[in-house]
Amino acid sequence: MPLSSSRVAPWALALLTLLLAFAGSDAMSLKGCDEAFYAQIAKEMVQTGDWITPHYAGGPNFEKPPLLFWLVAASFSLFGVGDFQARLPVLLAGMLVVLASAGIAWLVRRDVRTALVAGAVTATTGLFLQVWHQVMLDVPALVPLAGMVLGLLGQTRDRRFGWLVGPSLGALILAKGALAGLIAFACLPYLLWRRRWPDRSLLLGLVVGLLPAIAWYGAMHGMHGADFWRIHLGQQVLERAQSGLFAKDPLGPAFYLVHMLGTFLPWSLVIPAAVLAGFRRARAGDGAAFLATSFLTVFLVVISLMQTKFEHYALPLLLPVALLVADWVKEPPRAGDRWIGGSYLGLSLLVVAAVVAIPLMRLPLEVPQPAWTLVAVGALGLSFAWGGWACWRRMDRARVAFRLAAGVGLSFVAAAQLLHLWDAVPAVRQAAAQVPAAAEAHLVLPGGLGRDFCTYSALRFRLPGALDVVEPAQVPHGPRGWYVGKAEHLAARPGDRLVAEVGGWRLVERP
Repeated sequence: MPLSSSRVAPWALALLTLLLAFAGSDAMSLKGCDEAFYAQIAKEMVQTGDWITPHYAGGPNFEKPPLLFWLVAASFSLFGVGDFQARLPVLLAGMLVVLASAGIAWLVRRDVRTALVAGAVTATTGLFLQVWHQVMLDVPALVPLAGMVLGLLGQTRDRRFGWLVGPSLGALILAKGALAGLIAFACLPYLLWRRRWPDRSLLLGLVVGLLPAIAWYGAMHGMHGADFWRIHLGQQVLERAQSGLFAKDPLGPAFYLVHMLGTFLPWSLVIPAAVLAGFRRARAGDGAAFLATSFLTVFLVVISLMQTKFEHYALPLLLPVALLVADWVKEPPRAGDRWIGGSYLGLSLLVVAAVVAIPLMRLPLEVPQPAWTLVAVGALGLSFAWGGWACWRRMDRARVAFRLAAGVGLSFVAAAQLLHLWDAVPAVRQAAAQVPAAAEAHLVLPGGLGRDFCTYSALRFRLPGALDVVEPAQVPHGPRGWYVGKAEHLAARPGDRLVAEVGGWRLVERP
């Protein structure tokens, strides 16, 4: 019996999703930008009891909406403050996204294989795997986005699904702020294509579902007025869209199309064929295909025109991509599959050749555990070959998809467990753990806070007491307390006690 129709397949996908979420979770040191920054805001929510206004280092922070902070603060309240506890809500949200992808495909296609492929595509896409393990807004925002898609498509079967759209949009606003408007705009072509007014369930759902978001924004306006809007909307949205945060990327509007070749692996080589097939189905009147292709087109065009570009801005495209690839799998193999299979085989050869050449030519590989890194990359290359060979031979497309998902998924699980991919700065965590709870600490940082806020943020989250920043030249004349910094910047004076030195970081106590 084919894997896709067996009783084992759904459990296999569930197990793979669980492993992808939690492999390597024993080493989960947060990055200073942005993970530890967001986690500190959630920590201060618990400490102050103020769950309305986000605070950082004692002052109000208006940059982001509160949903992520609420989730992480709830985790801290239940399980205590820590790196893993900060990531736990995002890990669980990612599992919900995988389940929702499969659920959407099942709702519109009523086919187990299609649902399993959609879930597998979501769970094993490189960009999703990366952001899934970071305390950031993006993965929690995919949950209400999936709710919106489920509500819009489910209405064709049962009007009561329309109730999902409003609460999902409200939660999306609380998760991503003004970006929810762009997502709603990307759904507009589908609503116009249906050529019917929204029914009562959808409209009432919008009225009820938007109330929490309206209440929070109203409270922030009442407490902070124009300062809130200047930062939350002006700096974070309008300035990023018009002028950008960094120098213009040389790729320009092609940034996301180029980067998706890597960030959407292992599916990026299938996506063009899947999108073309989706356009054909949309022209034939298929509502799900129309929503997927129109959303993908509108959202991709808008973010490509924005000046500020980050790879994770493309994450909302994952849901339509998963549905399109799952639909493509249902179609019989065609001659073009040989080109796709050949591309995977060629990519596999390049990856394996690089893995062999790097140690032979003694090329520098500036990553932790370079030997294990090469093994992990080589395993990915073999996974591409495994799926590519099936595609080259024009086997059943479901077999191609499951090979890619299983190979890449298991390779990534092994890499996460062996390499601890999510452990950003373990030395900082180990040094901070030895500072007493009530002690005052000093971070030795050349150039001050403005030069390396990420290091400050990573340490700030892990210290329960006060933390200030000092220049290396100030250390010999500094007051008593605990000093932490890179070994080359922190020289102990006579009488100081060297408490720890790990990973290039030094912790010194001055009695």
